[in-house]
This record gives sequence, structure tokens and C-alpha cells, in this order.
Amino acid sequence: MRIKALRINQNGRFLFITALPAKELIEKGQIDQWKPEINESTLDIDQLIGAQGYQRAPIRSHYTKVARYVYSNKDALLPTAILVNCREKLPFEEDIPGSGFGTLDIEDKAKVFIVDGQHRIYGLRHAIDELGMNEIENFTLPVVIMNQVPKVEEMRHFFIVNSTQKKVRTDLAERLLRLISMKDPRVVTELKERGKDWKIRAVKIIEAIVNDPRSVWYKRIKRPNEPARPEAVASEGSFSTSLRPVLISEFATNEEDNTVVSWINSFWSALKEMMPEAFEDPKKYVIQKTPGMYTLHMVFPFILYECAKAQDFSKDKIKEILKRDQDHFEDSGFWESGGEGAAHYNSVGAFRILASEIKDRLR
Repeated sequence: MRIKALRINQNGRFLFITALPAKELIEKGQIDQWKPEINESTLDIDQLIGAQGYQRAPIRSHYTKVARYVYSNKDALLPTAILVNCREKLPFEEDIPGSGFGTLDIEDKAKVFIVDGQHRIYGLRHAIDELGMNEIENFTLPVVIMNQVPKVEEMRHFFIVNSTQKKVRTDLAERLLRLISMKDPRVVTELKERGKDWKIRAVKIIEAIVNDPRSVWYKRIKRPNEPARPEAVASEGSFSTSLRPVLISEFATNEEDNTVVSWINSFWSALKEMMPEAFEDPKKYVIQKTPGMYTLHMVFPFILYECAKAQDFSKDKIKEILKRDQDHFEDSGFWESGGEGAAHYNSVGAFRILASEIKDRLR
């Protein structure tokens, strides 16, 4: 496919500004989707970057909205440019040397990765395939083509676009941050300066917890792009955010990830042994849902403080500390979904109040 384009230079990178009919974008465009089945711990950094995608699967309600819009509006406009990347070099011939205008050659074998605009393209495809709008095949869209941008930089651009102009789901955003940081140390430095480097660590810790059959959280955290499962009672985004008080505490900051993982697993194992009913059927209780995750992870640094005083971070020691508060930890009824206890705490402010009450009883 040979198309007319304008080549511009931004900080040493060439971009091509052009226009393409919907049919070409539908046929050539690829979405590098996040693959939840990949076990990150089995791959080195380069293998992981190469194998793992970075985008959420298209959301039907989003792209059908685009389809309905073009179907019901004869004068429909989609003026915002689609951003794509061709990782291999594209041949370009200027019409007049130095003008920037010329012919860009996108070979049939060239892979075109959609960085921003997937729902518009899926919406147009839906309009053609499901609504019978064959004329939409020639609907022309403005397109910006990045060329020879490595995958990790492509991911970074996706993250920037979706975290500044739009809202990318927290769980996927944090996964992307971790992958990008593996190749670009500047990301970690920037996050440290903003006090948010714990987010990268949270993803690694969650990966260890969710893949450990001995963990209370084994298969109970839903990861990005993963289909709904009855045993998954918490989203990765919520669990990650709830970990913040633990990861910024003085105890976890200077410890190895494996140590922090063992502490978290011991803490939740202690809770399960004390209130097994609340974990056998987690949907009937909130202990593994937002009220429980947020509240108990706010309490956990205090428990670590008590363990540190005794120089004992074992599960048995944690149980010994928790038993000081019989109302909250020896009666699973407090954590019932329809009960009068934790289920009534429904905001971060309320979780702080409950955490404060529990810490007072543990002292």
C-alpha cells in the first residue's frame, strides 16, 4: 500500500501524518493485547517485553457506541487522529527533497499496531459487519504513524496518552509501568520523586501471591483482560491500591519483595485460620472484598510493628496479636456481606475509621 504522507521530525523520531480508509485500518491494524495467562516469573525481561501485550481487550459497549453514532448520523465526524506504530522501517520517498511531502510504502507484510483509537476502528468494523454499512469501508480517518519505535517505547506512548488524555484502568496502568520500568530506569526515578514507586512493587507482589497455591489469594484476584471467574472476588487494581499502607511503611520499604510477600501471606493465613467461614465462601463476606482489603492492609503495618518488637514475624505471632481483638477476628459474622459490621463501611474514610478502631483494640 502506497500512500501520500507528511513526514515530520520530533526529537529525532520520524512521524508520518496521513489518512487511511477504515477498510485498511480494519485489515492491517493489530492490537497488542495484555495476556493474563503469561506467568511473568518464568520469563526474563526481554522475553516478557516480547511476549506480553499492553492493551485491554476492546470493550463492546464502547465500540458499539461508535457504530451507532456513524449509523445514525449521516454527517458523522471522527476527526481525532488514530495513532499507530510500525516497528519496522517504512520506505518513504519525498516528492521534492526537503519538503517532507512524499509517498510512504506500507508493505502487505508490515505490522501496524494500533496505539490509540482501537474502539473507533472496532466501531467502524461493527458498523460494516453487523449494521450492513458497507459504505463505511471508505470512511477516511486521519492517522499518525510512528515508525521504528521499539515496543517498549510504543507501550510508553500508550500509557502517556491514556493516563493524561483519558483514563486507563488502574490494574493495567500499573502493569504497564512495571514493564516499562524494566527497560527504562527513568520511570522508577520519576515515580520515586512523586512518591508512587510502590505501585511497581505492588504488581510484582500481587503476581507472587496470586500464583502461589498456598496463598489465601490464589486465583482470587482478577487480573487485566482476564475473563470473569466465580472464585475471583477482588480486582487487581483494588488490591494493589489497598497495599499502599503496607508498602510505604518503614517495615516494607527496605525489605526484599520475597519477605514482604511472606508477611502478607502469613497475615492472611492467620486470618483464615481464625475465621475459616469467611474464606470458604468469600462472596458471602467482605473480608476479601474492598472493605476487608483496604481496612486490614491499613491495620497490617501496626501488626508488623508488634512483630518487630518481638522479632517474630511468624503466622503464629500474627494470630497471637489478632486475638487481642475478639470482636473483629474471632467472629466471622462481623465480616458478613449483609451484616451490621464491616459491610457498612463503604468509603476510604470509613475504612480508616474502622482500621483505627481495630488498632485501638490491638494495643
